[in-house]
Amino acid sequence: MAILRAGPFASSTESFLDEPATPTRFIYPVNCAMDTSSSNWPWKHLYKLDSDDYYFKDGLPEDNQSKSNPSQAQTSINAYWTYQAAAETSFDLTYDLQASGDGPRTGVRISVKVGEVVVFTDSEEDSNASISGTETINLPESVVPNRVWITASSDAFATVTASGSIEYTVS
Repeated sequence: MAILRAGPFASSTESFLDEPATPTRFIYPVNCAMDTSSSNWPWKHLYKLDSDDYYFKDGLPEDNQSKSNPSQAQTSINAYWTYQAAAETSFDLTYDLQASGDGPRTGVRISVKVGEVVVFTDSEEDSNASISGTETINLPESVVPNRVWITASSDAFATVTASGSIEYTVS
């Protein structure tokens, strides 16, 4: 089945938007092609690390963050995009998050939301918290742009370190 490509950017209410001058959390790149390395159909995603501003990044999201601080360490990795697919597809998400501290509220967490549904979560609250794994995330057929949100964070308090990494491949 052929579909009309939306984009190159979309919001929750509009499927045909140009790239905004200033990236915001409410306008996402639209990705359609299964070949994520194609120069004819380059993939993009909206990205935010820690408390930095949002920005657009080419290719598939992958990043590593690490912080050490004598009183508090927090690191977060956020990636957002929309996709269209004539048939169900999937991507593999690999994650590795750690936090260690001798204060309260030390933990790690990751969640993936497709559309309005949380499809995957993993977390641990402990003075030496650690989660890692690879998860296949299914993306249902969608002829209109459907959002994908990935949020990963590590938080530690007192004498601490926090780190995290995510990467994924579309299959």
